Amino acid sequence: MGDQVTRKDLAPLQKKIDDVAKRADSVTENLDKKIESVGKNINDAVKGINSDLKDISDLLNERSKTVTGLQALMAQNTNLIVVLQTQIAPLQVQITELQATRGQNMGMLAGLQAQVNALHAEVQKKCS
Repeated sequence: MGDQVTRKDLAPLQKKIDDVAKRADSVTENLDKKIESVGKNINDAVKGINSDLKDISDLLNERSKTVTGLQALMAQNTNLIVVLQTQIAPLQVQITELQATRGQNMGMLAGLQAQVNALHAEVQKKCS
């Protein structure tokens, strides 16, 4: 009978097992709470990042539309410049022609002025 283990002998051991089991349950519960908290924090951070990425994407889309609009305006301006250059070319030719005509007209005017001066001198001579 000396080798038999009784319930009374196992009671302290069972108490230790129950205490360890309670501590394990407590640690597990704490870990679950911490994991849940970390998971919530991660989810909140991901939501914030996603929101920031959406804002960035929206800004990039707006800027892209602005750039497209500016490119269209630049194309219109380029077309207007071509039209203006086409209209200016004949005007430049006309200006060159007018400048040449001006030179001729100035020569003719000087000749006419000389004739007027001569006639004026002749009239004064006859009147005196």
